[in-house]
Amino acid sequence: MIELLYYVQKTYSVCEKYNVDKYLTDYAVCTKKEFRNRGIATEFIKARTPMMKLLNIQVTSTSYTVIATQKAAAKAGHYDGWSISYEELQQKFPSFDFSNRNVDIYKVMDFKI
Repeated sequence: MIELLYYVQKTYSVCEKYNVDKYLTDYAVCTKKEFRNRGIATEFIKARTPMMKLLNIQVTSTSYTVIATQKAAAKAGHYDGWSISYEELQQKFPSFDFSNRNVDIYKVMDFKI
């Protein structure tokens, strides 16, 4: 997975796109099954905004690999910054198994204050 994240960072430069020297990210948003569909992931993602203001960071950008977190990020006001199909990723990383995904597109979603 680290190899994939390095590829994304080399391909999509958040700092260049937004002309910033730092941004906030995370590497997993996960909700236990019994607590899903309650908006918890959306609120967790929204919680970045006050932290960004406190730390004087203008941009957050995160990879969202499944439909649930892509929807949660969109509800939190995040928008598509960069994307690639899993079919294309499979070609670039033949040793990886992307067959268990419930979405066709790997997205990096951004939010700017």
